[in-house]
Amino acid sequence: MLTDGVLIRDTARQLARDAWIERRLFEILGAWSADCPEPDAARLLAEQSHHHAWHASLLEERQPVLHDLGADELAPPASLVALLDAVAAPTRTIERLTGLVRVVVPELLAGYEERLAVANPVADAPVARVLRLVVADEQEDWRAAVGVLRSMLRTEGDVVGATAQQSNLEGLLLRSR
Repeated sequence: MLTDGVLIRDTARQLARDAWIERRLFEILGAWSADCPEPDAARLLAEQSHHHAWHASLLEERQPVLHDLGADELAPPASLVALLDAVAAPTRTIERLTGLVRVVVPELLAGYEERLAVANPVADAPVARVLRLVVADEQEDWRAAVGVLRSMLRTEGDVVGATAQQSNLEGLLLRSR
């Protein structure tokens, strides 16, 4: 990750992207928690919203500052913005949680774990330490959100709606990679 000039640039871009995602999830989940009619889901969303803000701060603090890397190079691609806008769009809690539990968090975890697997134990130690904290926190939050989503899937219509949302978001995810 941080072993030479080219890789430092890649690390800066990746950490900026991850911090943007975490910050955007903070915004999305915070907004959802304010208008969520299900008390258990509202509590979960409010709590996890703050976790995403914390993750964003941790990642931003570890992002290398490179004076020759322009802000446009650190900005999220339009396809990623479109994906998270689609995640934010549903009004029903089931579809909201489906996007979070079945698409967004698994993708985040996979990316963080991939970066941990290739991290240099010396050069990347500060970033790896943060990623391990974020992964542990995301896994715990994911399990809690899975439980709430499972409790809400009561009818075939619920399952159909959740499946349609997952399929839509996975198509957008493919375009954002």
